[in-house]
Amino acid sequence: MRCVCGFNFALFLADGGELESYAVVSDAKYQKFLKREMKVLEAPEGSKKKYRRLFKSSQLIGSLQRCPECGSYRLLLPEEGGVVHLEAVCNQPEPCGHS
Repeated sequence: MRCVCGFNFALFLADGGELESYAVVSDAKYQKFLKREMKVLEAPEGSKKKYRRLFKSSQLIGSLQRCPECGSYRLLLPEEGGVVHLEAVCNQPEPCGHS
């Protein structure tokens, strides 16, 4: 996947790069996510049941990632919801030190 500036996230990660990223769960599905996570914790360690529950829970998690090149963000929506690109805008007067 590429950023709007052309930065290639996949190649960067394949070369061992690390992104600034955050797990994201929608407010509407947060309770459902917590219930699924509790079921993951209840399953026996290393069991198929634990992995199935973990997979099910992970379907509710998206990711917010910052582009190291231009500083914009991309939001990877859960459940194959697509990608939303967000431009980072600083509200401070120049020069503020943000990139």
